[in-house]
This record gives sequence, C-alpha cells and structure tokens, in this order.
Amino acid sequence: MERAVPISAGHAEWKKKQRLRLGLIRAAILLLCAAVAVIGLMLLIFPTLRVKEIVVKGNSVTSTADILAAAGVSVGDEIFAVDQMAVVDRLADKFPTMQRIRVTRGLSKITIEVTEQGIGYMAYAGYWFLLDRDLKVLSMSGSQEDYAAYPRLVLPTVVKLSVGNRVQFREDDIGRDYIEELLDLLSREGLMSHVTYIDVSEKYHISYILEDRIRVVLGKLSDVDLKLEMTEQILGARFENDSPYAIVDVSDLKKTTYRSMQSAELLLSY
Repeated sequence: MERAVPISAGHAEWKKKQRLRLGLIRAAILLLCAAVAVIGLMLLIFPTLRVKEIVVKGNSVTSTADILAAAGVSVGDEIFAVDQMAVVDRLADKFPTMQRIRVTRGLSKITIEVTEQGIGYMAYAGYWFLLDRDLKVLSMSGSQEDYAAYPRLVLPTVVKLSVGNRVQFREDDIGRDYIEELLDLLSREGLMSHVTYIDVSEKYHISYILEDRIRVVLGKLSDVDLKLEMTEQILGARFENDSPYAIVDVSDLKKTTYRSMQSAELLLSY
C-alpha cells in the first residue's frame, strides 16, 4: 500500500504565483499586439483623412478670403498634418490687430475663430490711427497700408488723438451714439468685411462705400432697416448690368435715387 506525499504549502504558493505571472505576461503581449495593430491601422487611415471644410468665425472686418489666404491651409490637405500653432502664428503676423486667434481641428474640418480689436482707421496730422468700436485709438502708423484690411473712417472734426484714449472732437458734447449705432448695424448685417469707407462726419448725412465701388447714402439712421432693404433691391435690379461704380441714395425713402458712373473718384466727392 502506497502513501501519497503531500506537496508543501510553499511549493503550491510558488506555482500559483508562476501561473499569475504567466497570465500577466500573456495579457501584456496581447495588449502590445493590439496597440501595434491600432497604430498600424491609424497610420493607414490618417493619411486618407483630408480637410473637407474650413470655417472662419468672429471676423467682422477682415474678410474670410483674406484670413484663409494667410492661414496657409487648404481643402484637401491632410488633416493631421495641419499645425494649429503655425496657423495661429501666420495669422498673428499678417493681422497684428487681432486680439485672439484660436484654431481647432476635427476629423475633416478646421475651425478658425478670431476676435478683432479694430473697427476702422482714420487719418490725422499725417498719420494713420486704428480705432475700436468706442472710437478709442488702438495704434498709430506712418503707413496707410498697415490698416488696409479696415475701412477708412471720416469723423466729425477731431482736435486730439492719442493711443489708448478716445477720439476728442472739436465739440466736446457732440453725440457719438449715432456713430456707434452705425458701426454696430454694419457688423450685425455682415457688411463690415465689404465696407471700405465710412463717412459719419455729419449726423444727418451718413454714408458708406462697399468694395470701393458702391456708395450708399443713408442720411439719418431712422428707418435704417427699410433703407438697407431698399438698397439691396436697387442694387440687385440694376448694378450688375450697369456701370462699374454707383451711388445709391436712400436718405429719402419717398425719393430714392441711383446714379451710375465710370469714375471711382466721384464716389468720394458725393
């Protein structure tokens, strides 16, 4: 009669640890293989992911076309080859007056969000000054080209300008509300990126120029929504088949006028 010799408790514990260790090694190998497979799949898929859409948000002065041209990104580029910080740097170099630039990347879409400081620029004493919506001076330059992306402003008579302060008019009590109201209106209607010239030197003879080609005379800001609607109707009916320049006067809603012309200089003398 034979008697089985029991395995020591220590030996059993050792075998248990060995099995656990082997299990962990197998799991690690499986995870590593899975990771390699995923990385390989990503390397195959990612180059096929292309930019299908580029969206620009927040711009009211600088045109979308100018921003896209400066961004250096095009539809069809590899989405993961787009360097977001490089795009931000390029835009900041091209448009130094932009307060904030943010670029986000999705699987097929690039979104560029900007916050612009300036609303327009004006000439004074041989220099050029960039202003914000509140008519505060943001910066000055000796070259008009530095502010070419912004519309030129013609304000009431100015007696003092200094960077960081609001424009000081000859008459201290002159109302500014109508100027801010017009700027807000043009921004709200999405017109600011098309406006190249704004004349608010006279409260009751307000006008602006679109794309250096069309002068729109609003007169007073009363009934301004109707005036803008009538302007759109007049231009839609006549401008495309008419002269390259035109003046649309909707200051009197009962007697609107349209004048075509061949010279751009006449736009500024109206």
